[in-house]
Parts: sequence; structure tokens; C-alpha cells
Amino acid sequence: MPIGELAIGAVLGVGAQAIYDRFRKARDISFVHRLCATIISIEPFLVQIDKRSKVEGSPLREVNERLTCFLELAYVLVEAYPKLRRRQVLRKYRCIKAIETIELALRRIIVVDFQVDQWDDIKEIKAKISETDTKLADQWDDIKEIKAKISEMDTKLAEVISACSKIRT
Repeated sequence: MPIGELAIGAVLGVGAQAIYDRFRKARDISFVHRLCATIISIEPFLVQIDKRSKVEGSPLREVNERLTCFLELAYVLVEAYPKLRRRQVLRKYRCIKAIETIELALRRIIVVDFQVDQWDDIKEIKAKISETDTKLADQWDDIKEIKAKISEMDTKLAEVISACSKIRT
């Protein structure tokens, strides 16, 4: 019996190891596919940044250069990962870690740059609102002056009407 139990334990151990290897491989492949999807989704954004950087200037050009550098590195890693053999476990591990790092860096760059752009837009909108407020305040002062003139004219008109009514009587 001990030999049978030993054989059953070995078979179960091999089966569990095979399942564990499949899970790790699926997780690693999911990292590669996610980064590939990120590259595909960022490319149109990169084209827009490139067009704007030619028009607007250096800040967008810097963002474009950083994104281009990260995307080139990511593309190289995505292309290299499937070529790694099963026995090159350390290289696969390093490749996956590099892919995770690049993906996080891309997310940070995009989030920070979007926040900076949004902050600039908010500043512009606040400036426009303050200009509008000053214009409205000036117009409100003008309205108050006109209202005061109308009330003066109204009192003068009332005086004239009362004087005319006294003359008639």
C-alpha cells in the first residue's frame, strides 16, 4: 500500500504543478495582452499629441517623446515575450516585470498629463469667468446709474405734471 499511496501522491503533485503552471502562464499572457491593448489604444492619442505638439509647443512634445519611448520599449517586450522558450524562466520573469513596470508608467504619464491639461483648462475657464464677472459688475453699475437717472427724471416729470395741474386749476 505505501507504494500505491506514493504513486498517487506523485500523480496528484504532478497534476497540481501542471495546473499551477497553466495559471502562471495565463497570468503572464494576460499582462502581455493588456500591454498590447494599451499600445493599440494609445497610438491614436499619440498621433493627436504629435499633431498638437507641432502647433502648440514644447510641453506636448516632451509628453510625446516620453510616450514614444515607453511605447517602443513596450512593443519590443511584447514582441520578445512569445519568442522566449519554456526553459528561459528567469528571462520570462524579467520580461513580465518590465512589462508591468512599463504599463504602470504609461498609466501614470497619461493620468498626470491629463490632469495637467485639465488643470490648464480649468485655469482658462476661471480667467474667462472672472472677466465675465468684471464685465457684469461694470454693466450692473451702469444699470444702477441709468436707474438713478430714470428715478430723477421720474421725480422731475412728477413735478412738471403737478405744476401743469396747478396751472389748469
